[in-house]
Amino acid sequence: MLEKQLTKLTIKDLTKCFSKLGYQPPKILKKAELLNKLSIDIENTKQFYNNIPDDQYTEHIISLDMGLKNMSLSRFTIESNKSKPTKSKPVLQQWFKIDLEPYDEYQFSPVNYSLITDGFLREYLLPKRFQDNNVYTVIAERQRFRTNGSPRVLETTLKSNTVEAMLAMGLITHNRLSPGNRISFYSSAPGAMVNYWQSKYYYDESMDKVKISEKDSKNFRIDLALSMLHDALNTAGINFEKTNLNESIVDKLRTRNQHGFEIPNGLVKNFDKRCKKSEFVESWEKAWEYKSKSRRLWEVSRLLNLCNKDEYKVPDLDKLWGKVKGDDLADSLLHGLQYFDHLQNRKIFINMISKDKSDIKEFLED
Repeated sequence: MLEKQLTKLTIKDLTKCFSKLGYQPPKILKKAELLNKLSIDIENTKQFYNNIPDDQYTEHIISLDMGLKNMSLSRFTIESNKSKPTKSKPVLQQWFKIDLEPYDEYQFSPVNYSLITDGFLREYLLPKRFQDNNVYTVIAERQRFRTNGSPRVLETTLKSNTVEAMLAMGLITHNRLSPGNRISFYSSAPGAMVNYWQSKYYYDESMDKVKISEKDSKNFRIDLALSMLHDALNTAGINFEKTNLNESIVDKLRTRNQHGFEIPNGLVKNFDKRCKKSEFVESWEKAWEYKSKSRRLWEVSRLLNLCNKDEYKVPDLDKLWGKVKGDDLADSLLHGLQYFDHLQNRKIFINMISKDKSDIKEFLED
């Protein structure tokens, strides 16, 4: 059934399928290879859902922007159904960045970095208690051996790659030892998240989709994260004067109403309690007034962390939160939301291909 419907599509259409569903395309972009790989991926997705014991379940998406000094994590939960995409937005339960080597006391050695990685794995990635109707997924952007203009790969890059490999191995080992408490791990292609969001919210109809500078791209992602956050806060009843937001992005988000997230009720209640103290209110208002978008996002996320429930709150120590910059926070957030979009598209697509008269090309252009 799958191959019968898709054989009518062009190579360009099939490539769009991989992009929209979040699957990694084969190295050889020929029609036969594309069809074969897509069939395998779809069957694996079906099997994944078949293995969930209940029709209704809670999905946990833990998204990482990898780094040693600036590791950022966004944790979403979504109440889901096996066969239908949810109409609700995911709930942002946890959002922080952390310096995994805060005091420069760890020598770059396998033993030391195993201890660092194991601590992060146990504290933030492995649930304290697994539940049968919960599904856990960790997403991280695949690291590259970048030189950043240096004649050789920087030591910090090698360290980040080491931590990424150890985290992956830790999760694989966990899954082998505890097959009933499996955590899926996905490594997304470098730049895929950036291209995904830029194509949706950066370019206007009059603009050519040319490559933009790294600085402009980073500022755009921070703007997008701040705009989504502001919208989520207003929806949760945390209203305040919006300051220094990118109005173009705000308008697009409001018009399309496709993307974003919700703030958990527990955090909102704790926020209201803290607002009774003038010191917190002053800090909150000041955080949104910083001229630097990166600093603004860093400050706001720290204050939200203070209001979080104890199970998701992380220590509010300057050294532990790494450099005062928010691009890492924006990227972990957008990685997680992109993956959520792909999950929704996969459910829609699988439902479509079960119907002979479904319009796949219309789905690809939407």
